[in-house]
Amino acid sequence: MSDYLQLAIAAAIVIAVFYSVHRHGRGNPEGTGALDRRMQKVEQTLKGCATRGSLDLLAEQVRNLEAHAASSGEVAAIEGKINLARAEIQGVRDLMSERISGVAASAKRTEEGVQRIEKFFLEAGMQR
Repeated sequence: MSDYLQLAIAAAIVIAVFYSVHRHGRGNPEGTGALDRRMQKVEQTLKGCATRGSLDLLAEQVRNLEAHAASSGEVAAIEGKINLARAEIQGVRDLMSERISGVAASAKRTEEGVQRIEKFFLEAGMQR
């Protein structure tokens, strides 16, 4: 029984070898020369790429930036403060505009009063 098993295993090995030879090496369709040329192209392409150390350094820099970057909640709080400051500035601007227009009206009335006084004195001076 053991002899039949050994013969079956040997036959399976021989059949596998013949099958592999019959395929003419289609498992590795590319010769070693062509494979070497492709590997050299890949090496030349990767020469300009970053190394593991520089990628680790870059990752550390990104983590530092993220740690120092403002969160969306902080940005929203700052936007709220900016909007309040804008409203306050607009209120001050409106108040100043009202005061300036009041000063302009007062200056106009003063100018009219001065004109009347000058006219009065000129007429009084002409009558003498």
